[in-house]
Amino acid sequence: MKSQVKKLDKLKRVVEVEVSENRIREDKNNVYKELARNFKVPGFRPGNAPLEMVEKHHKKVFDEEFLKKMVPFYYSKALEKNGIIPVGMPRIYDVNFGTRLSFSAELEVKPDIQLKEEDYKNIRIKAKEVKVEEIEIDKIITQLKDNIGKVTKKDCSDDYIAKWMGYSSKDFLRGAIRTEILLDKLHAYRRNVENTIIEALTERIRTEIPQTLVNQQQERLFNREIMSLREKGVKEDDIKKYENDIKDKMKSISQKQVKLYYILEAIAQKESLEADERNLTESVMGFVLSCARYIT
Repeated sequence: MKSQVKKLDKLKRVVEVEVSENRIREDKNNVYKELARNFKVPGFRPGNAPLEMVEKHHKKVFDEEFLKKMVPFYYSKALEKNGIIPVGMPRIYDVNFGTRLSFSAELEVKPDIQLKEEDYKNIRIKAKEVKVEEIEIDKIITQLKDNIGKVTKKDCSDDYIAKWMGYSSKDFLRGAIRTEILLDKLHAYRRNVENTIIEALTERIRTEIPQTLVNQQQERLFNREIMSLREKGVKEDDIKKYENDIKDKMKSISQKQVKLYYILEAIAQKESLEADERNLTESVMGFVLSCARYIT
């Protein structure tokens, strides 16, 4: 089997594959052995007819099954031979099949990101004290009084509100509200810190990103957003009106997400972090945060 690679741009490649007549004949026999029961030839029991007879009676179907099975195999071997790591599915074209087989595959390859430590270390993070003010607790208690008062049609004391909410005293209730507000603020702070890291990484590190993955992610995000709008009761006409705007928004988000994924993967490799697709973001973000410079 022969193969050659043509470079179209930084990430796009065309792999041209040619399979010899001898290799085709050998592989045809192997495929026929697997599919023998599916081909009946007059005068022969299933699986016992010579390959030539099967091709004579079932050429179209057999060729389709052969190509369906073997083109991905030859494509995979060509990638392995040329040391190519593909991204997404290829576009197979110019398939010529007779005694020989040839085809071309257009694909994108994984970006090769060359990192320097200053790209991801010592990112400045603004340290912020997270605390809960009494007025914030008072505001929630007032809202609870209003809501419960509408049900009971009477003024409610703090102790009554506490018991209504399942707490033994107003102090217990205030403590629970304080904890809930604090957790919300801590989560918001953490999101802001992570957004700071993401913005720094995606701005500092320049790399090409595979459009194949961007398009796939854009489609997923678009469909998710459309589904969300429908669940919220937005009319189909209104959704249709803003479809292009939604697609543009999702494309921008997808580009950043795909770029971030490859950046995090490159950092994990450079720092020898034990991370895979399931914990890549959590592991690498934690590492980058540990190397950040916190300022007040």
